[in-house]
Amino acid sequence: VKVIRHCIAGCKGTTLDSVKEVYSHPQALRQCQQYIKKHGYMLLEESNTAVAANKIAQLADPTKAAICSEAAAKLYGLEILETSVNDGDYNQTRFIAVQRTLSAQPGDTRVSLVLTLPHVVGSLYGSLAVFADYGLNMTEIHSRPLPDMPWNYCFYIDFDGNLLDQDTRALIYQLTQECAYVRVLGSYPVSQEEGTK
Repeated sequence: VKVIRHCIAGCKGTTLDSVKEVYSHPQALRQCQQYIKKHGYMLLEESNTAVAANKIAQLADPTKAAICSEAAAKLYGLEILETSVNDGDYNQTRFIAVQRTLSAQPGDTRVSLVLTLPHVVGSLYGSLAVFADYGLNMTEIHSRPLPDMPWNYCFYIDFDGNLLDQDTRALIYQLTQECAYVRVLGSYPVSQEEGTK
């Protein structure tokens, strides 16, 4: 997990008063909503914050600025107009590394999976109860709509466990028997400090 601090940056000669439009990734724009609203900027989305910074450098227009990291601003030769423009002081993003094959290490302490449930009463409750049955602590759950199935959702779940542990493997097996779809996304170590936040 990395703490993210956004800045607003523009080409040489840009001032906060001259800026009318800001470019950034949609998530960064959401993380800076209060700042953007206060200044009344028009929003333009880019694929990521570094792309936004590069675009501002190329446009060389003092009415346009990027919301990006200080590193991206410096990389593209932009002037930092203001730092820490994100709404929250504790803005975190989790970065993950992905590989084609599932890996389990003895030091892993967290497991991530995704599942879908039959659209019947109590299906979510029943699936969540399995975690309690095996004494495994669920740390996060997020639902996302299934694009081709209105009113049906997939659930992304993180829980404390290790794929080498019998209880974790038994939990996953039981979920595969009860859920329409289960996929283990991976396992990884979590620092004690991160695990308590």
